[in-house]
Amino acid sequence: QSLRAYVSSFFRLLAQRALLLIFLVTAFRAVGQAVTTIFLPVYMREDLGYSSALVGVYVAMGQLAGIGSQPLMGFLSDRFGHKSVILPALIAFAVLLGLLPLADGKLQLGLVILAMGLFVFSMQSILTSAAVELAGESLHSTIVSLIYASSFVGSLSPTIAGVIADAYGLKSAFIFSFTAVSLAAIVMALTPSRRQSRSA
Repeated sequence: QSLRAYVSSFFRLLAQRALLLIFLVTAFRAVGQAVTTIFLPVYMREDLGYSSALVGVYVAMGQLAGIGSQPLMGFLSDRFGHKSVILPALIAFAVLLGLLPLADGKLQLGLVILAMGLFVFSMQSILTSAAVELAGESLHSTIVSLIYASSFVGSLSPTIAGVIADAYGLKSAFIFSFTAVSLAAIVMALTPSRRQSRSA
């Protein structure tokens, strides 16, 4: 494409409400994931007094669950549509974040972390796929870059969560995460699916 045609296509994309909402969902979800990833090991070490080895086992369990769930989440997304997978996954992630500070004992906490891993790591790929599908054929690479730019918001959020945790305790960081992911779920519920976008 010529530069003029590319710029014109780019601004037409940014006028799509559904696409902008996907970027917003990505940003809120990234906040929840970044804060949880950073503060969960700190919480287990400082508040719960777990050994470094046990913390490593819990973190590895969550990551392995995420690796295992990605093909399944991708299959379900292809079969039923992106929104049908992303929205329940966000709701489940938010619920688990709410349960995280309430987990009593190593077994309950381990189960919550394992369940969170099923949803945390696979959603980025599905959100990227949803955005690319909405954008059409001409600007795939640009859309992928915008999705990851939206995720960059997550890298800033641990600083805010750290201030909150210093003031109110480490559990408050998970409340912050819960709020961000809940907002992501609400925005996703308001996001038109591809079929709805075409009808409009």
